[in-house]
Amino acid sequence: MLVRMATKKSGTSRPRASASSSKPRQRSGKGSKPRSGSKGSGSKASASTSDQRPRWKRLLLWLLVPGLVVGFFASAFLLVMLVQVPLPDDIAPATTTVLDATGEPVGSLTAEATQRDVALEDLSEATALAVLAAEDRDFYSHGGVSPLGIARALFVNVRAGAVEQGGSTITQQYVKNALVGSEQTIWRKVREAALAIKVDREYSKDTVLEWYLNTIYWGRGAYGIGAASLTYFDVPASELTLSQAATLAGIIQSPESLDPAEEPERADARRRYVLDGMLSENWIDAATHQAAVDAGLPPVTTNSAATSTTAPYYLDAVRRELRDALGDEAVAGGLVVHTGLDTRIQSAAEAAVRDGLASSELEADDLSAAAVVIDPATGEVRALVGGPDIAQQSFNAAVQARRQIGSTFKAFTLAAFLEAGWSPDSRFDSPAVLPVPDKEDGIADWARQDRGRITVWEATAVSANTVYAQMQQEAGTDQVIDVATRLGLPAERDGEPTFSRGSAMTLGVDEFTPVEVAEAYATLAAEGIHVDAHLITRVEDRNGNVVWEPDTSHESVIDANIARVTTGVLEQVVSGGTGGAAAIGVPVAGKTGTTQGGADGWFAGYTPRLATAVWVGRLESNAAVSGLGGSNLPARIWHDVMAAAVEGTEPADFGSFSLNGLDILNPAPEACPEGWTRQEDLLAAEGTPEEPPAPDGGPVGSEEPEPRETRTETLPGTEEDEGGPCLRVVVEEPTEDPTESESPSESPTPTSSPSPSQSPSPSSSPSPTSSP
Repeated sequence: MLVRMATKKSGTSRPRASASSSKPRQRSGKGSKPRSGSKGSGSKASASTSDQRPRWKRLLLWLLVPGLVVGFFASAFLLVMLVQVPLPDDIAPATTTVLDATGEPVGSLTAEATQRDVALEDLSEATALAVLAAEDRDFYSHGGVSPLGIARALFVNVRAGAVEQGGSTITQQYVKNALVGSEQTIWRKVREAALAIKVDREYSKDTVLEWYLNTIYWGRGAYGIGAASLTYFDVPASELTLSQAATLAGIIQSPESLDPAEEPERADARRRYVLDGMLSENWIDAATHQAAVDAGLPPVTTNSAATSTTAPYYLDAVRRELRDALGDEAVAGGLVVHTGLDTRIQSAAEAAVRDGLASSELEADDLSAAAVVIDPATGEVRALVGGPDIAQQSFNAAVQARRQIGSTFKAFTLAAFLEAGWSPDSRFDSPAVLPVPDKEDGIADWARQDRGRITVWEATAVSANTVYAQMQQEAGTDQVIDVATRLGLPAERDGEPTFSRGSAMTLGVDEFTPVEVAEAYATLAAEGIHVDAHLITRVEDRNGNVVWEPDTSHESVIDANIARVTTGVLEQVVSGGTGGAAAIGVPVAGKTGTTQGGADGWFAGYTPRLATAVWVGRLESNAAVSGLGGSNLPARIWHDVMAAAVEGTEPADFGSFSLNGLDILNPAPEACPEGWTRQEDLLAAEGTPEEPPAPDGGPVGSEEPEPRETRTETLPGTEEDEGGPCLRVVVEEPTEDPTESESPSESPTPTSSPSPSQSPSPSSSPSPTSSP
């Protein structure tokens, strides 16, 4: 284990023997190169040089004097800082502790599982020299701060057009991580420099280098060279080869973007840079250098160092958030990190993802899943799972997987459609394929089914693509993007827009992470109040002082009633639509999502108190998965997570909403008046509407009912209505011929009766009122 006793330097003590070669080499003196024109130059050249000399002297004086003044005051200021800034009694590495939402310890970001201290004398000389070549080639000669190193780094970076070398010494880096943090201010840089000088005076070079090697972050949850060597190469640090050591040394600059398993070309370029530096410093000979270069990037594993910690994916996300806030290696300063973690929900989410994948009948060896649970009221992440097992999958899909989100995007189109003033009672034709100008094959219904004219309620429940493409057109693409970004989806990433803007945008062809989708749905659950999703609630130093807090400001981004109407429509997805597998016995609103061929399956939904997004798909290839859909495995995982999350809690209802003020697009026609029927209903009725059955009561003694003539009347003003005009069938009465006499067997039609002033004819008798 690392010896943490502070070792005072006595006199001019030398570093250990194995590191003595790492001192800067003594360059043999070289003869001075003659100045151009010193010999054989004509008098004309000499005269020209003589004429220019006074102007150069004046210019040099103008540059030198301000430089000396600035240098004097800078030196004086640094001297004051050296006197006034105290060096803590104990600057040895300390672990950073993570607490859950109740204040109970969860684990450490530099726990034994992720940090394995290794004594400097137990490392191969190549390992220490490789790190020095990458980070601080003058380490054993400078006094904690290296003006020469700063100048050299500036020159190298300008020449390369990229950041290849940093100006901070290893001592400065350690001081930054252990004492002053990563705040980007001049005051912090001055304190860092002053403390680095003090550390260099108080502790031996070997001690500082050993502390540094055992605390820096190497990626994949590994802190320190011991954990890094096992994580990347599955060998103890003492057995690292030159090429392996150079690879690890190259990673230090940016662990996330230089992981050799994910970025082999960039990692190999840094490895060669380290080897070149070792050669230029004469720490390896040319033959050794060439052999290492020719061997190429050494094989690496895909392991993760965080194998035995509680909530490993959650802690990995905490590390990322902490590094974004306070710097890449802010975990070595003995900090206390408070989080919103609910360990009960976290355990349920881990089990749901693990068991769901294990029991799935989907045939995909590299199938993975992620789940993120957010408290809509605070934005705090209650649970986060990035895969089934971090020991086999270090890639945290919850925060790293950017995948097409399928029809879960329809929730944002719906909110934009409502915000544009349209009611969910609006109706659209739902053809199997909808022609659009920017897609040659049009927008297809997922089931290739023509559903007729349906309402937005119905279209959402069955996830009708062709209806939602029309809704995007009605609301406007810009408006849909605006609503989606207000709810929580990022408008751009790495300087590039995240939205495609085409007709298929509403189908979820753009890529987002599970935590981003969960954040946007949480805003709907909070009735339009948005809070940035965050895991860390505050960070304290070892003395209990708050050193960082996230921005937790609440902002109303859409009207509360619009959010409630959106929720009301999304409830239909679970109660009677594609999301039935997510029903948990309490009010749930959500949306399924499936991308082309089942490459990605999603279910995103919420109760009044929690919002959760679940993604399922292939981890490596992102190829199609036969049978995968948002309505099956993702919805079942969501169900298992949320059923456990709401267990034992008081049920709550979503807020009521009003459709007043929202216009109905393509409204359904009014009902026909009494006695009239729509044409389509007549055609669907039993019998032949044009020839209805004759009325009861034919002539006495008749074996056949007397034939009746019919005609169809149309209600004026309904000719253009949907479903056809309002119709009624009129039975024509027979017309009597006055020239013919009635036979004794005939009687008046039963539909007429004589008036009181009329008396029956002697030759006729009244029709019976009932059958005998």
